[in-house]
Amino acid sequence: MGQYPELVKKYEYAPRPGWVLSSLLLSLLFGPGFLGLALTNNEPLDRLGMRLSPTQACVLYGVFSIVFFNVGTYTIILALFHKYAKQHITVTSRGIIIPKWKWSTAEIFVNYDLVNQIRVSKYACTRRMRIYHAFGSFLVSDAYLPQRSDFDEIHDVLVARGRGGKGTQHGGMADSR
Repeated sequence: MGQYPELVKKYEYAPRPGWVLSSLLLSLLFGPGFLGLALTNNEPLDRLGMRLSPTQACVLYGVFSIVFFNVGTYTIILALFHKYAKQHITVTSRGIIIPKWKWSTAEIFVNYDLVNQIRVSKYACTRRMRIYHAFGSFLVSDAYLPQRSDFDEIHDVLVARGRGGKGTQHGGMADSR
């Protein structure tokens, strides 16, 4: 840590195993299931006011199959990347050390004074915090931190110490941390 200020706390930044397993399980169940429907379907689809011929239904099932296989492939690539290329978020006394971007092991030090804005949003059960700083921005997801409470710790430090506290937005929703 020689070039950085005093370390306060270091967080591993990688998808939690439960997220990886559930994503793979969904992909392995629905991908082949929709592929089987796409290859063997002879019936029209008449659901939710949508009427599709057997051929159109097969195309729709094929598209769903491709989507689920892509989710599985992305999950495998993401898990392998994080297994061999460790990423961390480190809170120090003077700033935060974050990955340069999502697929990078290179890190950058951002002084708290260089944090311009923090935007918190929630999608399904996952909270995300976009940190805007002088060098760009970085998205922190609570699904990639070891514990969900780590998200709150990082957010609270950034708000308390950085200029980002003045520009903190919560994605049009109440702060439900």
